Amino acid sequence: MIDGYDTAALLTGIAISFGGAAAIWAWAWWAPIDGRVRRWAAARAVPLTEATRPYVTTRMRAARRWRSAGVGLAWTAPLLWELVHRSAYADLDAWVVPSLALALYLSGAVAAEVVAARRLPPGRAAMDAREVAAYVPSALLRWPPRLAVASVVVAGWAWSIGAVDDSRAHPAALHVVVAAAVLAGVGASRWIPGYIVSRRQPVVAPEMTRADDALRSWSAHSCLGAILAAQMALLGQQAFGLAYQVGTPLRWALLAVAVTSIALAIGTFQVASGPDWRWTVRRDLPSGAGG
Repeated sequence: MIDGYDTAALLTGIAISFGGAAAIWAWAWWAPIDGRVRRWAAARAVPLTEATRPYVTTRMRAARRWRSAGVGLAWTAPLLWELVHRSAYADLDAWVVPSLALALYLSGAVAAEVVAARRLPPGRAAMDAREVAAYVPSALLRWPPRLAVASVVVAGWAWSIGAVDDSRAHPAALHVVVAAAVLAGVGASRWIPGYIVSRRQPVVAPEMTRADDALRSWSAHSCLGAILAAQMALLGQQAFGLAYQVGTPLRWALLAVAVTSIALAIGTFQVASGPDWRWTVRRDLPSGAGG
């Protein structure tokens, strides 16, 4: 026995958790990516030439590695949470661990786009001001503040319950922390995509400009999709946690909200960042460069 755990079960859990993370990272570094690159280019009408193919491949491989880092951390997070907080927060594990794991995965997705934007060849400033709204649908920009308002409302509800019942004070405080994270997503949804789309354009041939702008659009969609998905997932986890602080009539409604929010979170990120979905770059490009 190790600190109340069955030794064999603990070691098995550690092996599965960290072994799985290692396998994920190995796949991200060495698995072929040519098929994904071809699907991505075909969906966006980007020609894969001797110049554009390595450029797109390097960019997509870097994105996959960073996303896999988030997946690996998400895979190990439940075990680490159990080892560190088992005694103090056992009653919260059911809704804290999933949101923690998903947040780590989505953080890796956002980091992938930010790091990739920093590792581009020397470029020139654009003649026109690039706005995020020219690269992504307006709905992706409108929803982060709305989800933040909903999260604050849920946190206030949980806090009011905690004020009446001291035994529920800690869950209420956790709701406030989650609401603060959702609010932070509003700022991230403005700054990070803005940073990506406003970076300098590499001084290259027209087909490279086309590929670069398609990558810029894909990055903006991936970032906003990840941020929206994180907000939805956190809101869903809030609803799940609140469901066990209220009476039966409201419990089922909150559980339905939780399940729907998490399902929408997964679907939103997959649609926004997948290689097979074509998101048109709506900004007008110079002749011969645009998509």
